[in-house]
Amino acid sequence: MELRHLRYFLTVAETLNISEASRRLRVAQPSLSRQIRDLEFEIGHPLFDRVKGRLSLTATGKALRKGAARVVVHAEAALANARKAGSRPTAELRVGYYGTMWATLVASALRQFRRLYPKAVVRFSELTPAQILEELKKGSLDIAVLGHLTEQLSRNCLVVKIASVEALIAISAQNPLGKRRKLSLVELRDQTFFSYAPTYAPGRDASFIKACRVAGFKPKLVCEATGLPALLLTVVENRGVALVSPFAPQAPHPGVVFAQLRPPGVTFDLCVATRRGLPPEGGRLAGLIAEVSRRDLLRQS
Repeated sequence: MELRHLRYFLTVAETLNISEASRRLRVAQPSLSRQIRDLEFEIGHPLFDRVKGRLSLTATGKALRKGAARVVVHAEAALANARKAGSRPTAELRVGYYGTMWATLVASALRQFRRLYPKAVVRFSELTPAQILEELKKGSLDIAVLGHLTEQLSRNCLVVKIASVEALIAISAQNPLGKRRKLSLVELRDQTFFSYAPTYAPGRDASFIKACRVAGFKPKLVCEATGLPALLLTVVENRGVALVSPFAPQAPHPGVVFAQLRPPGVTFDLCVATRRGLPPEGGRLAGLIAEVSRRDLLRQS
């Protein structure tokens, strides 16, 4: 397996269209299809279901996408470091992110950025939301991708809102509500909601608490989880519920089902934050991350 196989796979997984992926990669369709088949042969399982000319990711494909995005991000960073040894970079940028969705978005934007600024060095750090806020405040990060806004973030950084996304409800399959696929907040008023510890994701539940207040109740919140796997496991063990981003189903979730919230629901504001005084290269990378994110979210809606 070569790095280009992963790049090709991620582009097909992003577009779910061989013709569009071929155009983006500037690779002939037969050659791209052959590379995907070679990758499937090496893995031993199909990566895509092909029904009536339409593609969708298999379970194997979803698992590979999660890991491949991270591999490509760090490989690009390694290549940037190698280039630095041979020439003086025009800029060195530090980017913070968390979760598989952010890695995917950053990787897509980085490919375009690299064509514009081949000498720039980009370093990546996977951190918790709280760590990202602290690193931005200290100036140790230049750019970060986050799933919710806080007053602290707005005070210390320049923030570009990417989009508002509708939250989902993660429900234990053993919960009586687990068979429902659409729920209102009022129907959940007697449930215990599990969430992230404030030290992990400060300010994350503000919009949820406000929405519950509008719906006429105060939610029973247990805020202890320190990551999505821990949050979903807590939901399963306690037969409870949790408010999660629409990207949560991409992670392994045995024993958990997801339901949509009826309007008005709850939204999370995705954003790109940058420290003040970034060089032009940093502003361009932040802009590309926002642009690629909006495009991908629009395609998925």
